[in-house]
Amino acid sequence: MKRSHLLAGIGAAMLIPSTRAAALAPAPFVPLYAGVYAWDDHYFAWLPHHPIYESFEVMTIRRGPMKPLVWVFFTERAAPKHQVHFYNDADVAKGASATFAQMNVSGARFEDGVPRPIRIAGDFAGIGPLVFEVRFAKGTTFRHAGLTNQSGHNADRFVLLFYRDKACVTSQAALRIGGRAIELALDPGTLVAYSQDIEIGIIPFGTFTGKPGDTVRDAAGVHAFASTVYGHTFRCDYGSPLKPDRAHATTYAISLDGYRALTSGTVHLEPGERDIVLRYVPDMPHWARAYAFTVSVSRASGRLTIASASS
Repeated sequence: MKRSHLLAGIGAAMLIPSTRAAALAPAPFVPLYAGVYAWDDHYFAWLPHHPIYESFEVMTIRRGPMKPLVWVFFTERAAPKHQVHFYNDADVAKGASATFAQMNVSGARFEDGVPRPIRIAGDFAGIGPLVFEVRFAKGTTFRHAGLTNQSGHNADRFVLLFYRDKACVTSQAALRIGGRAIELALDPGTLVAYSQDIEIGIIPFGTFTGKPGDTVRDAAGVHAFASTVYGHTFRCDYGSPLKPDRAHATTYAISLDGYRALTSGTVHLEPGERDIVLRYVPDMPHWARAYAFTVSVSRASGRLTIASASS
């Protein structure tokens, strides 16, 4: 699958569309606020004995003639499992409210369908000098991966749909911080999981103004919501049309590009004097049931405001 180039300003901590206000008169009914982003490679390792962080991850994306963008992040062990993010591009780091880190990155050339070894060395603020290296045994093959459990990561900040098209594992990996070897673990006999062709859907929590995406609508109501970011589309389809002027419930299913119905459930709509409240209750996959969320839509004075929160 051909991936889009990632432009400056996109980052894991802020993987959301622009919150720039736009005057809408009259403001349409929009039932969701979301975005989607794509990456080429993902490397993941558990840190079973690190005192602060439970996992270490690296993601990369090719950018034509520019050097690949590299995103390194750690996830805290304690709930709500916040993350610390670093990028090798100062502009991207600034736009993502993350930290820039000068990284020396080497590895195999980009080739779809082939696991890519990587070596990263750099000094990461608050972490220390770091070296991460991954290699793969000859003949390593991929398997289908699919949607990944959010596992509580940043559960107070967003709903995360992390889809990996294909993946494999390796035991040839090492992480050193401050010159000290950090124990890695995944499954017995393996240390790092590697994936290619990653789609990340985000439903951020907070209050947002402006046009968050497009809707498919007719006289019957809203049939679908879609947000397209750099050629990739987050889409939520509704089983029956949503009408903002009456209380009702229907099913919904969320897709990322061609990956259809990755998560689904029931949405309950309740109109109010000021806001229209929608409560999304997932039922598939089973782990998504822990990530119900509420969307409040206000169209006062011709301005669309959407507030999303965990429920």
